[in-house]
Amino acid sequence: MINRNIFLHMPKEMLAAILEQLPNPVYAIQDDYTVLYANREAQSILNIHPGMQLREKDGVLTAPGWEQEAMLSQETGIQDIYRISVNGTGYLCFQKYISEDMDKSIFSVVSVQPEAPEYDLYFDCNQSSAHSAGDRRFLSHSPQMEPVLKSCERCAPSELPILLLGESGSGKTMLAEYIHRLSGRRNGPFLVVNCAAIAKELLESELFGYAPYAFTNASPKGKKGLFELANGGTLLLDEIGDMPLELQSKILTAVESQSILPVGGQEYRPVDVRILAATNKDLTELVRQGAFREDLLWRLNTVEIRIPPLRERPDDILYIANHFRNAYNEHNGTDLRFTPELKQFLREYDWPGNVRQLKNTVEKMLFMARDMQIPLSAARGLFGSRGTQSASATYAQRIEERERRFIQTQYRRYPSTRKLAAALQVSQSTATRLIHKYITPQTGHNAISAITAHTQQENAAGRLTQQQFFMILDVIPNRICVVDQDLVCIAKRYQGESDDSSASPDTFLTTAMYRAGYKLAGVKGRPIVLEYLTASGKQRQTMIAPINDIVGKGLFYVSATQIHFSQETI
Repeated sequence: MINRNIFLHMPKEMLAAILEQLPNPVYAIQDDYTVLYANREAQSILNIHPGMQLREKDGVLTAPGWEQEAMLSQETGIQDIYRISVNGTGYLCFQKYISEDMDKSIFSVVSVQPEAPEYDLYFDCNQSSAHSAGDRRFLSHSPQMEPVLKSCERCAPSELPILLLGESGSGKTMLAEYIHRLSGRRNGPFLVVNCAAIAKELLESELFGYAPYAFTNASPKGKKGLFELANGGTLLLDEIGDMPLELQSKILTAVESQSILPVGGQEYRPVDVRILAATNKDLTELVRQGAFREDLLWRLNTVEIRIPPLRERPDDILYIANHFRNAYNEHNGTDLRFTPELKQFLREYDWPGNVRQLKNTVEKMLFMARDMQIPLSAARGLFGSRGTQSASATYAQRIEERERRFIQTQYRRYPSTRKLAAALQVSQSTATRLIHKYITPQTGHNAISAITAHTQQENAAGRLTQQQFFMILDVIPNRICVVDQDLVCIAKRYQGESDDSSASPDTFLTTAMYRAGYKLAGVKGRPIVLEYLTASGKQRQTMIAPINDIVGKGLFYVSATQIHFSQETI
């Protein structure tokens, strides 16, 4: 279990010392891309220093000396994953956004790790062992979904391509995984690639791989693409309507002949992959416009399944919210629960959005929680108040109210026409119209609380507040344990890792191996690196450092392990 309350009340000197001992670069930025904080590794490896102004290019934050920037995955307002190259070394950056309800002075925190060749982090790869083959419970509890699930169950045993149609975030990926688990390929891999999230220049090599020395800086060993990685399993082409036209012919060849031609290759390679596709667009209209191949459409929609949006499935609101809460608890080692009042609220709430929006809202509510029981008050400002809308409000009126709250929230984060237009990816004239329509002096960004003003004064003097140090520590993907001079754990932060099932929250950082490491670090009086193998044979490193009497309470030790993301954890 994450003992976050202990970290929350630690002096900022202790939190600063913990961040400085991390084995990976971590830095925090403000909304104008100014570096607010950079730990020792960030300054040493990436040459990032507080006060430095980063620049933005296609959503990727860069600094002088960085090359080969590329966005790999983007979850607006939640997390971006992008690749950078510094002095010829590749790094993966995980940018986590801070809720403005927590603090307006930190826009996001970036955690960086070296890029290993086997890590392909910008597509999902979920193992099917998490649910039994016939378990449909985590998908829906709504009668509106019953015919959809029956269609999936009827088509799953076949090898036919299936086209899933539905609004963005309506649960198409979850449904595709359900089909995979019911098929004869259930023991094979299940891969998901979002065709809209990867730059078209990268998409071809990620789908089909590339041959040795296929292009400048290409690996001499070449690289397998998703078709080969999914061999014997299922590959979901999500947002297929956004796939570049020039790649669609290769997809058609792969579907029909079960063979692929790597970039720069001379020979086709056989693959055994079942293709599922999903889109929120009208592919027939795209065919009419010449943006989608008609022969590919006919091949992909051998079976067509339409998914109703979440707002038409009221029985699923609490059901799916519980699913996301359980997944959050499992990933973070927590045991957060909804109170009966919050459960009742979710049962009765008229949710206007989709599954992805519900997931983001629930996770934000859980992240902001400071107690194990999540009260009804946690939903305020996230789900809105039912009392603000009459029962007779039209759908259009409810949507307009949602838009009003969204624009007001975004304007507080991007307080100018230019910034708001860039954030929403609309024209400045549209941004101006939205500001005039929804922003008043009371809802603008000038209403700064006394706490925020104090924080800004501290930051202007080059100092971070205790709350800022805690927020940075709270979002980075590291296992952290603080022990006292008697080697008793007084605070720990744990995140699960799929390749190390023996690493439970209660035992991972206090084993005999770690206790020996703490003692060695104390004898040497400096940080040490502890290397070990996980239960699955993966090599890992942990930094163990002594912290000498920072807060007048004697000697402490900190062990910090960077979470190594792999295909199974994204």
